[in-house]
Amino acid sequence: MAKPLPLSFLAYFIGVGFPFVVLPAVEACRDGRSLLIAYPAIWGLLSQTMSVGATMPIYWLAFLLSRRRGLSKGAGSSDTRGAITQAHAEAIVFGVLIGAIVPTISMLILNDPTVTAIWQPYPIYVSLAHALHLFFRPPSQHPQSGYPTIRVLYLGCFIIASSVHISTIWPIKNDLAAIKSMFFPSPVALNVSDVSLQTLDFLQWDFVFGSVSTAVATLWFAQNLGQLFRMVVWYMMAIPLVGFGAAIMGVALWREQFLIS
Repeated sequence: MAKPLPLSFLAYFIGVGFPFVVLPAVEACRDGRSLLIAYPAIWGLLSQTMSVGATMPIYWLAFLLSRRRGLSKGAGSSDTRGAITQAHAEAIVFGVLIGAIVPTISMLILNDPTVTAIWQPYPIYVSLAHALHLFFRPPSQHPQSGYPTIRVLYLGCFIIASSVHISTIWPIKNDLAAIKSMFFPSPVALNVSDVSLQTLDFLQWDFVFGSVSTAVATLWFAQNLGQLFRMVVWYMMAIPLVGFGAAIMGVALWREQFLIS
């Protein structure tokens, strides 16, 4: 039996939603980062209470405001700030894996209200796992650049997110009505009593606001019109093919090479 559409979209949302978890975790660990973005658990808990679509535009506004002080760099900067140590890079991977991915997979597989309730404060689990890893492998003992690890993390997120998108859209690629129902929220308020349709519409709008705000914010990574133009073209081509999540992670992967010390 096919999954109900809201549940299918929720699984899709989670499967491609790496930018909402990984990017704040990475930016919080950069040398010279602003206090505005230093605590990703707070932003994560806000996304769980206010929704991703309401939280991510505020987060990226805080991120962009921190750029005025030179704390969040674009692609062409020669400033050496923005580097991440190997210890922090490993802690990010461990935190995301243990604190976010494992609980989320458990929630989707078990489909149990108790497990779902336990999953809700997952940003705290990410933060605790991150801190635990740093306790055993502190930056003072592993100060070398974590760029290779972050690159592997971003690449892994790109592969998973693109795979989820392609596997979701491929079976309905010739059915425009199914594509519209799956991915596009209603432009007007729904006048229906079906709670599942209301839930689906909310999730779709939540995803749209979170994804669009994140993609738009990454345009500030460009340092010249040429880079900006290429990023816009990339998004226009990549979003339909591999989805928002993979497209954003691709830009983050491209940017990271300019931030190594």
